[in-house]
Amino acid sequence: DNYFFDWMASCADVLLGWGLTPTQYKRTLIITELAEDGGTIINTWVCNGCFPSKRSAIQLKRTSSDNTIEELELSVDTVEKL
Repeated sequence: DNYFFDWMASCADVLLGWGLTPTQYKRTLIITELAEDGGTIINTWVCNGCFPSKRSAIQLKRTSSDNTIEELELSVDTVEKL
């Protein structure tokens, strides 16, 4: 699924001088924290005006079998706890 990659690509790229306007790429995200059983909801947050501001990943090594972790940092206008 390329949802986050496509979303990041749609944001303005200052170096290239292109991208959508903030009203077009900002989104509302709902974050749900689940209990250890994986079904019980502990907390829910509604984040408004979100957009990806940074992405990072570890560099792959061909001689390693380590798991990879990608990080996506979001900028947020407002957060509301439900």
